[in-house]
Amino acid sequence: PELVKAGREKEVAELKAFGVFEFIRGQDALRFKQVRCRWVDRLKKGACRSRFVAMEFADSIRDELYAGTPLLGVVRLLFSEAATHSKGRAPTKLLSAADISCAFMHAKYDGDLVLALPVGMAPPGAKAKLVGAINGTRKASQLWQRFVESRMKEGGFVPTKGCPQLYFHPQRQIWSVVHGDDFLSVAEKDQTRWLETFLRKAFKVKYGIRLGPRFQSEGCFLGRTIKFVNDVGYEYCPARQHIDNAAAKVGLQEAKPVQAPAVRDHGAALANAFDKLPAAEKDKYVSATGSLIYLSVDRYDIQYVVRRLAQWLSKPRKIDELALKHLIKYLLGTKNWGWFFELQKRPR
Repeated sequence: PELVKAGREKEVAELKAFGVFEFIRGQDALRFKQVRCRWVDRLKKGACRSRFVAMEFADSIRDELYAGTPLLGVVRLLFSEAATHSKGRAPTKLLSAADISCAFMHAKYDGDLVLALPVGMAPPGAKAKLVGAINGTRKASQLWQRFVESRMKEGGFVPTKGCPQLYFHPQRQIWSVVHGDDFLSVAEKDQTRWLETFLRKAFKVKYGIRLGPRFQSEGCFLGRTIKFVNDVGYEYCPARQHIDNAAAKVGLQEAKPVQAPAVRDHGAALANAFDKLPAAEKDKYVSATGSLIYLSVDRYDIQYVVRRLAQWLSKPRKIDELALKHLIKYLLGTKNWGWFFELQKRPR
């Protein structure tokens, strides 16, 4: 209870600091759409992370509210750029990452939405009209994306046509990609200092890391481990916890690895090969396959097998369970596989 109390007090302080609410009374409140709200509390690393969330349900499809995220190929493009240097020069570029705190609250809410706040969060008889975006509102992601674009343009950045979340600063030669509330950037050392100052003025930055020559050698971005090896290059490691989670769900933590992600029949000759799995085993299959779907976006060697497993999520069979277990055994032996970007000279 004390951790939850502390987490909620911190969130309320952020809501007040960003000026998210405007209190209204009486008939004024009836003119706007009203939605409920709730607290979402999650224990993490010995503390409680509390989020105050609106409950604006999606009762229709509205394409104009879409807010995309960059392809992971674009993220890896920045690793390649960081590893590339001009001929005759030593590598000097830095890869930097920053996490933005209370991202949605930075953006102004441009709709008419009223929340019935819990007791103690509003004056008696008053309701809260949203003037800032918060979690749980349908427009929050899009409004945050627009806010990022406006701030980046103020700083001299230009969004690329093929990926609006990828920005380039032509004068300072800085590449920066935005994935939700996470920024990943590549720049020379002096320009990295400028970038960090710019981001801290434009946003509330939770933390930042630098990877590169004479700087930090390891960090984290989007749950992936990212590393710099001196005189060698950059390493991008997929989230290995997905492999551990999948193995634990089907009891294969100590299984012996195999050499390939799949075999031809996976036991098709068994008498019960095409029997449907019992409910308990089906749940394990669905959960483990879900973990591997997340992993497959970084592991091209398993995408075909994962796609085949996903085709049977609604009614998995014994033969599909055997295929899943074989894939997990393969992953246990290749857990340390990742992307490596060797230092290279830029071609003419």
